[in-house]
Amino acid sequence: NDYHERIDANRDGRVNMLDFAWLAGSWKAASGDWP
Repeated sequence: NDYHERIDANRDGRVNMLDFAWLAGSWKAASGDWP
């Protein structure tokens, strides 16, 4: 998927951090139960 492909293409840590934040934010928004 796009998330893992971006990690493979950008192994400098900074992009991984941004991707993780995006993934967490998307999952949080999708779950709807978090404060």
